[in-house]
Amino acid sequence: MDSKEKEPIDLDRRTFMKISAATAVGFASIGLVASIGTVSAAVENGEIMLNELDKPRTFAGRPQGVPPGMPEQLFDDTALIPTKVFDNLYCVGSRSVVAWVLTTSEGIIIIDSMWDNRDGKLIIDGIKQLGLKPADIKKIILTHGHGDHYGGAQYIKDKTNAEILLGKTDIGFMKAVSVGANGPRSPKPSVVSPMSNGDKITLGDTSVTVIDTPGHTPGCMSLIFPVKQNGKSYTAAQWGGTGAPMELKDKLTYRKSIDYFEKQTQAAQATVKINAHLFVDGGYAKLDAARTLKPGIANPWVIGEEGFAADYDGLRKMIDGAIEKQQG
Repeated sequence: MDSKEKEPIDLDRRTFMKISAATAVGFASIGLVASIGTVSAAVENGEIMLNELDKPRTFAGRPQGVPPGMPEQLFDDTALIPTKVFDNLYCVGSRSVVAWVLTTSEGIIIIDSMWDNRDGKLIIDGIKQLGLKPADIKKIILTHGHGDHYGGAQYIKDKTNAEILLGKTDIGFMKAVSVGANGPRSPKPSVVSPMSNGDKITLGDTSVTVIDTPGHTPGCMSLIFPVKQNGKSYTAAQWGGTGAPMELKDKLTYRKSIDYFEKQTQAAQATVKINAHLFVDGGYAKLDAARTLKPGIANPWVIGEEGFAADYDGLRKMIDGAIEKQQG
């Protein structure tokens, strides 16, 4: 998708945008741009009232100083309509980044928590709109230690007492790095449980398997878990880190992680692919299609094992090109 491509916004989405939580100017999750202070930091410092969290969300444009080539959508906090994607999986978020809401027999697992307090509130409000109960949130799984994935976690924990989980390597990374995507916009959660390769995060009848896929960050984790639709079960997978890292050594690690995760998803026979940034792979259109899915029509998030193979080939082509360019 061209980074400047604009998706038409339907009437339902415009209606939701009017009642959704407010925006703050963003910066890239790929972790390359200078940190920018935002409303969430002002909330923490007591400079504005908490009801600032409820202002309308709008697209403020690309911040100055952003390196060329960064997708414009990373800076667009326009709310998306909370959407049921499978019988036990829902999507809540913005054009910049989303959280996935996985329901189980004993409560809710949230995957990633977006940028900041406003996004944390957006997630909770979206869960309510979907007819679910925020009090049922028991676990928040963070795929990696970038602010656009951990920034809303503390807000949600404060409201629900949910357990926050992050790869043990990225707990240190998150705490140590406070620039770029880890800048002041994104509050760092105070208490985090560590995850390790192969761990199964279980709640009720559902387990999420976490797979160590470093590169995007030192402790980035990718996920495999079951989803259901109309009585049929599928295996879903989420590649934890969308963008290529800056350093050559990290690019080489990223390349190895692609191959490793491919083996894991093949073994699990994964056919459903989700991601945190819907500007990748036509995700906005897929979300709209899932929201209006008619009986007998295939769910657009089911890409099959062949689709996964093509996706991994695309990832390898991308990172191989970046490695070749950097090696000169």
